[in-house]
Amino acid sequence: GAIGNAVSVHTDPDGENYVSLGAPADLNFGTDSDFSVSYWINSPGCNSDSAVIANKNWASGGNDGWALFVSGGDEARMNIDTPGAVDRDDYNSGTVIIDGTWHHVVGVFDRTAFTFTMYIDGVEVGGTSIADSAGDVSTPAGNSTNIGQDGTGAYNSGSNGLNDGTLIDDVGIWRRTLSGPEAASIYRQGLAGNDLQSASGETLGQVTYVPVGGASVQIDWRGQAGAVVQRADVITGPWTTVPGTDGVSTYTATEPGFYRVAKP
Repeated sequence: GAIGNAVSVHTDPDGENYVSLGAPADLNFGTDSDFSVSYWINSPGCNSDSAVIANKNWASGGNDGWALFVSGGDEARMNIDTPGAVDRDDYNSGTVIIDGTWHHVVGVFDRTAFTFTMYIDGVEVGGTSIADSAGDVSTPAGNSTNIGQDGTGAYNSGSNGLNDGTLIDDVGIWRRTLSGPEAASIYRQGLAGNDLQSASGETLGQVTYVPVGGASVQIDWRGQAGAVVQRADVITGPWTTVPGTDGVSTYTATEPGFYRVAKP
């Protein structure tokens, strides 16, 4: 897997191999609960619009429920529709995630602002309005929230979808919106072999460097305990913490070298 082991899923003529989370109350988001979904995927191929995580009958995007899926074997997408909705809402990231390597995807459903935002490999790639689908997104009767399948567990039955060898790892579902820094942190931690429970939403904010008098540089950031300025003679380090910078939000560097703000 991306972190430890992973689950192998596929949808092909020989049958379906997927994980079902059932229909617990915690995964019923009603008409106004925000929610976010995170997953890692490594797939050698896909031959149709196949659900990665979904609670809806994917036979039609107009059916009730939501789906994070891949389209045409390549790009990460989202679909949502609700009972009595004005129309379905869809989003295509335009970003290829089915290429035989690991990719991380986060989908954030903000039910108050009626927006959907997607992050891929730690970077926000875009989003869309979900105002047309403002109704109940709870798991439809008879369906489940499934990993590697749609809500019925039978999509692509008899045909190729997610190819054999598709791996999904470190799935997370929250009853709130994840922030950009949180999505980036989950990705970075995953690259280091750590699961999402080790991720953090902390950010140093925008770090700015302002020349002062031509002989020094003022560094500004969002101060917090543990965040320090570090200096090195070469860009590859070793890096040494500058005394007195822990917890402050500005520092004027006068000694030549390379500087960075970090929270070790």
